[in-house]
Amino acid sequence: MCAFFCFGSLAVAIYYFQDVLWLEPCPYCKLQRVIFFIMGCMFTILTIFNPKRVFAKISASLIFIIMSMGIFVAGKQVYMQINPNFEKSASCQATSSSILEVLDFEVVRKILSAKGDCGVIDWTFFGLSLPMLSLIAYIGLGIVGIIICFWNIPKPKKL
Repeated sequence: MCAFFCFGSLAVAIYYFQDVLWLEPCPYCKLQRVIFFIMGCMFTILTIFNPKRVFAKISASLIFIIMSMGIFVAGKQVYMQINPNFEKSASCQATSSSILEVLDFEVVRKILSAKGDCGVIDWTFFGLSLPMLSLIAYIGLGIVGIIICFWNIPKPKKL
């Protein structure tokens, strides 16, 4: 179910927001899409293999790491949106160029070559912008994923 939500949100973001509403994604939006894809793949793997004991703890740790990455990226974009006087040196384009200095791969270059502005609110739902909704989704999916992982750990039997 969580994997379906991750991949479904990606489909809505790509097909509806980008192709129907013609909203140009910013670099942070594209990074959030990649993180949602990684999270969806992680939930798919968990569904297929249903880990127990040590592997459930490792899976919970991986979900926590992925959730933290998503919270960081979405949180920074939300901060840029609610603070319009945010310094230009710390904008998404400056962050993108600093990431490209460290990770100079073609894939990363394609992800971060978006033309949208991270600080602009283009669309809202119940007063929440897309990064705010993504932030809520990362927190909710991460907590649900961690609970599911620890739910699968067998309890020791009493003698």
